[in-house]
Amino acid sequence: MLTLQQMSREEYTNYLSNAVIDYAADKITAGTWTKDEAIGLANDAFADLLPQGIDTPNEYLYTIHRSNIPIGHIWLHYKDQAAFIYDFLIFADYRNKGYGSEAMTCLEQRAKQIGAVKLSLHVFAHNKQAVHVYEKAGFQYTDHTMAKNI
Repeated sequence: MLTLQQMSREEYTNYLSNAVIDYAADKITAGTWTKDEAIGLANDAFADLLPQGIDTPNEYLYTIHRSNIPIGHIWLHYKDQAAFIYDFLIFADYRNKGYGSEAMTCLEQRAKQIGAVKLSLHVFAHNKQAVHVYEKAGFQYTDHTMAKNI
C-alpha cells in the first residue's frame, strides 16, 4: 500500500535540485529551451512557483512511500477548487509495477480532501510512459500545443 507524506525539508532540498535538472532536460528534449539557458530558466520557474519553498501556500509536496520506503514524489497545486499536478515521479527502480496508478489514486483522494473537484496536469509529449499512466487514470486531453522549428 502506498502513502503520501508531506516532504520534509531535507527531502524538499533533494527534490528541488533533481527536479530543476529534470525539468530543464525535458524542456531541452521538447525543443523549448536550449542547453545554455535551460538550468537558469528552470531555476527561475521553480523560484516563481515556490517563492517560499516548501512553505509556499497552496502547494502540496509529497513523498510517495511504500512500506516506509520512498519511491517517488508528487507536487500538487490547489486554487479555486482545482488541483494541478506540477510534478509526479516514480523512481526508476519502482516503475512498471503499478505504483504510478496507485499513487494517482492516492493523489485524487488527497485532492478531494483539500477541496478540489477537478484535477489537471501537463505532460510532455515525449514522455510516453507518463501519458500512459495518466490516460489509464482517466485523464483526457483538453488541448494540444504544437511547435515547429523554422
